Amino acid sequence: MENKISLWWKGHRPSKRRLIQLYSALLYNANLKGFVSGRIYTGNTKALCVPGFNCYSCPGAVGACPLGSLQASLAASGKHIGFYIVGIFLLYGLIAGRTICGWVCPMGLIQEILHKIPTYKLRKSRVTRVLSYLKYLILAVFVFAIPLWYGLKHDMAVPGFCKYICPAGTFEGAMALLANKNNSGFFGMLGILFTRKFVIMLIIGLACVFCYRSFCRFLCPLGALYGMFNKLAVIGVKVDMDRCNGCGLCVRKCKMDVKRVGDHECIHCGHCIDTCAQGALSLKAGEFTLKAPAKGCAGDTEQTVEKRKKIERTAWTVAIAVLVLALLFYNVLSDSKDKKDAGSDTAAVQTAKRDEVKEQSSDISPEGNGSGTEAGDDITGGDPASGYESSADIGYNVGERLEDFSVKCLNGSTFTLSEYKGKVVFINLWATWCGPCVAELPYFNDFLHEHADDVAMLACHSPSVSEDVEEFLEDKGWDIPFAIDEDGEGVFRVTGGSNTLPQTIVLNRKGEVIYNEIRSVTPEMLEKLYVQAAGDKTVNDRADEALNEAVDVDTEDETVSDAADLNAKDEAVNDKADEAIEEAADVDTEDESVNEAADAETEDSFAPYGHDIGDRLPDFTAKCLDGSIFTLSDNTGKITVIHLWATYSKDSIEGLRELDAFCREQGDKVAAIAVHNHYGSGKAAEYAKDIDVPVAIDNGDEEIFRLTGGSMMLPRTVILNERGEVIYNSRGLLTGEQLETFLMKK
Repeated sequence: MENKISLWWKGHRPSKRRLIQLYSALLYNANLKGFVSGRIYTGNTKALCVPGFNCYSCPGAVGACPLGSLQASLAASGKHIGFYIVGIFLLYGLIAGRTICGWVCPMGLIQEILHKIPTYKLRKSRVTRVLSYLKYLILAVFVFAIPLWYGLKHDMAVPGFCKYICPAGTFEGAMALLANKNNSGFFGMLGILFTRKFVIMLIIGLACVFCYRSFCRFLCPLGALYGMFNKLAVIGVKVDMDRCNGCGLCVRKCKMDVKRVGDHECIHCGHCIDTCAQGALSLKAGEFTLKAPAKGCAGDTEQTVEKRKKIERTAWTVAIAVLVLALLFYNVLSDSKDKKDAGSDTAAVQTAKRDEVKEQSSDISPEGNGSGTEAGDDITGGDPASGYESSADIGYNVGERLEDFSVKCLNGSTFTLSEYKGKVVFINLWATWCGPCVAELPYFNDFLHEHADDVAMLACHSPSVSEDVEEFLEDKGWDIPFAIDEDGEGVFRVTGGSNTLPQTIVLNRKGEVIYNEIRSVTPEMLEKLYVQAAGDKTVNDRADEALNEAVDVDTEDETVSDAADLNAKDEAVNDKADEAIEEAADVDTEDESVNEAADAETEDSFAPYGHDIGDRLPDFTAKCLDGSIFTLSDNTGKITVIHLWATYSKDSIEGLRELDAFCREQGDKVAAIAVHNHYGSGKAAEYAKDIDVPVAIDNGDEEIFRLTGGSMMLPRTVILNERGEVIYNSRGLLTGEQLETFLMKK
C-alpha cells in the first residue's frame, strides 16, 4: 500500500514551477476575506502592479494588473505621461521577460490546468505559429489605439482590452464577484457587454482544453510586450553551445510556437531543460543557475551544487514567510484596523456632538442683541437646521440616516455632512476611469448652479486612483466640491460605495437617504430627486414670508430702546409668525381637501408613462400564486405598493414580511403585490406560504420588472398614489414604519 502511494505521489507531485505558480496566484490574491465579503480590496498596495496577468477587480487581488494600468495611463496621456507604468514594464521586462508568463502568471496556471482535461489535443503547426502574431495586433489596437483615441479625443478612459476582451476580468473579476451571494444585486447591472465577454471567456477556456495555452499564445498582449524583452532579460533559459549538438529536440518538444529557445514566444518554462539529452539548457539569472539539467551544468562542483540547494532552501523559507505575513496583514490586521476605525467615532458619539453644538448655538444671551431673529434663523429663533432632526437608524439604505463624515476637498475646503442639515444633499461617487461617471458630471454641475441656495453637493472620487484627479479636473470648469476617498473607509464606507460606478446618493433635509443607486443619472432625474428630497415646503415658505413681513413692519420703528419693549416686540413677531403658520396650514389643509375631492371624482392622470418619480406607471396584469389576478388599474384610488423581491436576497424576504404586516394593519386602504423575478423563482411559493399579500412570478420577459425599472438589485419598492403615479421607486429594504409615512403623505 505504501509503495502504491509512493508511486502515485512520485507521478503526481507538483513540480517546483507549479508550486511557484500556485504561490504567486495566492500572493497576488492574498485578500482572502474579499472572496467571503464579495468586496474588492482598495488599500494602498492596489497602486502597485504585480508582474503577472491578474485582474484588479478580483475580490482577493491586492495589486493592480500591469496591462490595465498601462491602458489607464495611455487614456490619461493628454494630461501627463505615465512614467510609473512605463518604468514598471521596463523593470519587469529587463529582469524576467516572458519568464513571468511561464512561472508567476495566474492566467497561465489556469490555462495549464484546463489543458490537463483528458481530450484530444491540437498540436502546434504553421497555422498556430501565424496565429501567434494576432496578440501583437490586439496589443496595438485594444491596448494602445483605443485608450489613446478616447483619452486624447474624448477625454474618457476606455481600457479597450479590459472592456471588450479580457477573460481574466470576466473570470477573476466578474464571475468571482457574482458568485458571492452578497453581490446578488449585481445581476441587474449585466448587459450585452458582459454577455459578449462571458462568451469570449468560454471560447478561450474551451480552446485551452484542446490547445496548450491558447490565450497566452494567440491573444495575450501582456505576453506580447514581455516577449519584446526576451533577448535582453536577465532571467531566462540559456544554451550552453559547447554541449548543444543542434538536434532541435528542444524546439520540437516545446508546446509554444518557438522557432528557437529564448525567442519572443518562449515563456522559459524549463520543459526543454528536462528534454535535452545533452544537458545543454539551464534556467539562469545572469551567472546564477536557477534550474540545472539533470546532468548538471558544465563546470559544476560539489560545493556549487550544495550552495545552489542552500540558496534555494533559503529562498523558499523567505517566500513562505512573506506569504504568511501577507495573509495575516490582509485578512487579520487590516480587518482589525477597519473595525477600530469604524468604532472610533460611533453614530451615538457623533449625534451627541451634534446635539451639543446645536444646544450651544441655539442659546440666546439676554445680554446680547435681545431678539435673536436675524437672517438665517428659523421661526423659533435657533439653528436653521434644528427643525430637521431625525430619529432614523444610521445606515445608507433608503429611509436610514447617513452617518456623519468629514472629507477634505481638492479646493482646500472641508465638507462636513452635518453642516448641511436643512438642505438637500447630493453625493456622487465617481472615477476618472469610469466613462459614464465623467459623462454625467456636467449634469451635476449645472444642477448645482440652478439650486445653489438649497442644495449641497459632493463628488467623491474612488480610492482606486489611476491618475492625478486634480490635473484631470483643472480645465473642466466645474464648481462641484471634489474629494478623493483615499482609503475607501470614509465616504465610500458610509455610503455603501464600491468600485461599481457611478453611484448617486440623495439625502433629504434631515439627512435621510431617499435614493442610493448604482446607475447613471439624467438632468430630469436630478430634478425629480430634488423635488422628492425637498418635500412639501409650502407651509414653511408661507410662514417664512409672513415672518419676514412681520419683521419688516416691526423693524421700521427702531426707536425702542427699553429691553422690555424689545422682548415685547419679539413676542409680537413670534405671535404673527405663529398665526401665519396656522393660516398657511389651514390653506394647505383646504387645498388637500380640494385635491382629495378632485381625486375622488376622477381617476385620470395626465402624467407621462414611465417608472420615475412623477410618471404614471403603465397598467399590467399578473397571475398570483394563490390563483387570483392582480390588475394595476383595478386599484386606482388606493395607495399601491409593488414589492420586487427574490428568494436569493435576504432583504427581499424581510421586506416581504414587513409589507405583509403593514397591509394587514391597513386593510383596504392599501393595495399591494409582491413580484418575484423569473430567475430563481423555484422556491418562491415556499417562502410566500404564510404571506397574505398577493405574490406573483414575473414572466420570462420580466415584464413587470421592466415596467417598474426593476433589476436583480433587490429588494426594490415602487409606491403609487391614488392616480397611479410613482411617488417612490428605489431599491433597499422598507420597514412598516417607512411605508406608513407614504400613506400619511398621500
